[in-house]
Amino acid sequence: MSGGPRTRLSGIVLGTPDPRALADFYRHLMGWRVKWDEPE
Repeated sequence: MSGGPRTRLSGIVLGTPDPRALADFYRHLMGWRVKWDEPE
C-alpha cells in the first residue's frame, strides 16, 4: 500500500481524576526523583 495515509503515535495520554497520584505511581515504578513540585 504505497502512497496511502500514514499514522504515527507520538505520545500517550492517561486521563485520571487524580493526576498527582498517577504521577507518584509512575515515579515509584520508574525510580524517578522529583526535581520540584508546585501546588495545582
